Amino acid sequence: MIHEKMTVHKALAELKTLDDRINSEITGSVFVRANRHNNMKIFGKTIPDFMADTESSYQSVKALINRRNAMKRAVVLSNAITKVEIGGVEYMVAEAIEMNNHGMENLVDLRNCLREQYSSVKRMVESENGDKLVKACENYIQATFGTKEKINNPDIEMAQKVYMTNNTYDIVTGLDIEKVIKELTDRIDTFKAEVDSALSVSNALTVIEFDY
Repeated sequence: MIHEKMTVHKALAELKTLDDRINSEITGSVFVRANRHNNMKIFGKTIPDFMADTESSYQSVKALINRRNAMKRAVVLSNAITKVEIGGVEYMVAEAIEMNNHGMENLVDLRNCLREQYSSVKRMVESENGDKLVKACENYIQATFGTKEKINNPDIEMAQKVYMTNNTYDIVTGLDIEKVIKELTDRIDTFKAEVDSALSVSNALTVIEFDY
């Protein structure tokens, strides 16, 4: 049994190397070979030497895999209990990694949807309530009152007021949408700005131990 102790930062770097070494050794090793009975050598080696090499190759790959799995398990367990603070919110390292890789995408999608819908509705309301509404009101007054004197005419003034009120477009939502968009944007931006640094510091300070 071998016991090792290292920082998470070092373990993560070694895991990348180990995965490459394991893949290289598996694809580069010959573990079994067909051979004619009267052929005394394989790859220039005697049969016993070749058989010893296959066993050695297998044990070498297995040792790398065992070390890699023990190291990875220690990192995973550490991430599940180690805390980091990002944007004033406390996360387990595993949570922060998940949020950084996937979870934050949902908040970004929600923020973008709110922002796009609000911008679209706001443009529409501004368009409908601008010159377009004024012109429509003038046409309505002309059609309703014809050539009657329009200046200081209380009936016409009242009709204009009622028409403008009834035909004005409103932004309708149960949300304080500008505040919600800002809060989501602040949370997203703060998380993105701090997560890498928080994880790097944690990985550099956190020590793991494992056996294999």
